[in-house]
Amino acid sequence: MHAARDFRIRTYMLLGVSSAPVLLAFSIYDVIRGQYLFGGIIAAFALAIAANTAYIHRTGRVKIPFAVMNVVGLLTLAWGIQFVGHAAALWAYPLAIVNCFVSERRRARIMMAAGMLLLIPLVLLEAPMDHGVRFALTYPLTCWFSDLAVSILEKLQHQLNEFAIRDPLTGAYNRRCFDFRLDEAIEQSRRDLGAVSLISFDIDHFKAINDQFGHDAGDDVLVHLVRTVRARLRKVDALFRMGGEEFMVLCRGTTPQQAQHLAEALRREVMECRPRPDLPVTISLGVVQYDDRLGRAEGLRRVDQNLYAAKQTGRNTVWPPAESAESELPAA
Repeated sequence: MHAARDFRIRTYMLLGVSSAPVLLAFSIYDVIRGQYLFGGIIAAFALAIAANTAYIHRTGRVKIPFAVMNVVGLLTLAWGIQFVGHAAALWAYPLAIVNCFVSERRRARIMMAAGMLLLIPLVLLEAPMDHGVRFALTYPLTCWFSDLAVSILEKLQHQLNEFAIRDPLTGAYNRRCFDFRLDEAIEQSRRDLGAVSLISFDIDHFKAINDQFGHDAGDDVLVHLVRTVRARLRKVDALFRMGGEEFMVLCRGTTPQQAQHLAEALRREVMECRPRPDLPVTISLGVVQYDDRLGRAEGLRRVDQNLYAAKQTGRNTVWPPAESAESELPAA
């Protein structure tokens, strides 16, 4: 969602910078030809695009929704076709293309349908037959190809974004994504939207699994582990592969006790759901609740300490144990 929105905003800025001068030039040309009202409307449209582009550049937000500008543009074209001439319909092509690149997909399709229902009958009535038929055929094709092109671009951008934030082997989020999501969760916790807990875990004796069964088996274990853990997490939780066989679960709105119970459930689930009968897998887990008084770095250091403590106590365990969770959490 965010990637598609950023794509549309960047496209809006690029189109604004490139189209505003062109529209102003055409408005001057229309005024010189004596079409003062139509030229004035085009000039106002160009200035609105320029102002919106400048506002986006300063704030990153859209001041005038493009849907509003699109409606105004379609109505202006309808008026121009009737009172200036059918040549005004040529503006429908760039408007349709811009609409596809800037608007959200559903809204863009609604506006394209509205444009076809409004403009095609007018052009067929006002223009010579051959011009009207050409417009009735080429305008829908322009809309369709523009929509198809943008849909493909957004899909490719989404895939690139996924490649950037996910581990290619397991599909878990990567360390880069963890840094962003943790900062986001911390900001939400500061607005009293729920505590943040971290569960760090890794696979016990993973090197021995690779040595005994081979690296392909090790990869299978990692993939199976991620699938097993994901099935147990809530939608608001997120799983990250921090490197090698080490993982982190970010839990939002979770008390220390809830995080402890979740960690214990994950431990049992992984132990019971083997990737294959001859390959037992266990994990050790460290749990901590983020404390803003200590800071981000200290919270990460303590969850690593708790994971190390779980390994020191014999592995296949959670540290701190559930009954001592509160005493082991970061203190002021």
